[in-house]
Amino acid sequence: MKLLGAASVVLTGAAGSARHEIKPGAIVTIRDHINFTGINPLLNQSDPDRYVDLSRGYDSELRERFHVAANEIGRKVPEAVYFLMSGPSFETSAEVNAARTFGADIIGMSVVPEMLIARHLGLRVLAVAIVTNFAAGLSEEPISRDHIARVIVATMGSFSRVLMRFCEIWRLNAQMG
Repeated sequence: MKLLGAASVVLTGAAGSARHEIKPGAIVTIRDHINFTGINPLLNQSDPDRYVDLSRGYDSELRERFHVAANEIGRKVPEAVYFLMSGPSFETSAEVNAARTFGADIIGMSVVPEMLIARHLGLRVLAVAIVTNFAAGLSEEPISRDHIARVIVATMGSFSRVLMRFCEIWRLNAQMG
C-alpha cells in the first residue's frame, strides 16, 4: 500500500473483552497495545529503521474521525488497550486477569504485527476491533469460533456503515486540507 502511495491504513480485527463494560457486539478503536508475545515482524531485520517509535503508534486524529463517523451513525465507540495473545488457543482466566492488571481492555491475536509494519513504513494507523465475546472467566458461556462468527455477522452491518462514513469524512478532510 505504501508503494502505491498510501499514507494511512485501517486495521481491523476481532477481540475478546477483558472488561464487563465492553460487551460483545461493541466496536472499539485501539489507542494502544501490550505485546508480551515476543512476536515482532521487525525482530530479525537488519534495517536500522526497525527501531520504531510507538509512543503515537495509533493515530489520534484518525481515531477522532472514526468516533465522529460512529456518532453520526448512532454508535458509541469506546477506546481500548489491546493485549496481543499469540493464539491460536483462546486465553485462560489467569491470562485475562494478568492482561487486566497490565491495563488491557480487549484481547486478540492480530492487529499488532500489522501495526508494527505499518509504522515502520511510516503509515498512520487506525485500528478498530469488533468485540466478539467476553474473555475467559468473565462469562459462563464457552468461547467458540461459531459464537465469534455469529457476533461478527450481527455487527458487520453497523461496522460497515461506520467505516463507510469514516471514509467519507476522511476524503472530505483530504479535499479541504
